Amino acid sequence: MKLSPNRYPVCPHCGAVQFKAPKELIDAFELMSSGPIVHKAFQLLLLRFGRWTPTERFIEELWEPSREPKDPVCNVHLAIARLRKLIPPDWIINQSRGIGYRLEKTNA
Repeated sequence: MKLSPNRYPVCPHCGAVQFKAPKELIDAFELMSSGPIVHKAFQLLLLRFGRWTPTERFIEELWEPSREPKDPVCNVHLAIARLRKLIPPDWIINQSRGIGYRLEKTNA
């Protein structure tokens, strides 16, 4: 399943989704080989870089309704936990209960 292209900025010349994230994160995204769910979760964080992404949005984007796991919230948490181990050390995925997740640079 691909992320909904009509929700994100697309290059008018080539049709590719335009990421609004620093190059080092985009490079990390391209090198990741951690499975499709983790990869899609990272893609969603990159597409919404600097903004909160609700857990419900992850669920909508990561699984087809007919293929949704029994506990999708838990599965989102697991995907984010795996991502935290894979992103560059000077980046963090923050969580806010009731809001979701946001990718940002640490102050260090």
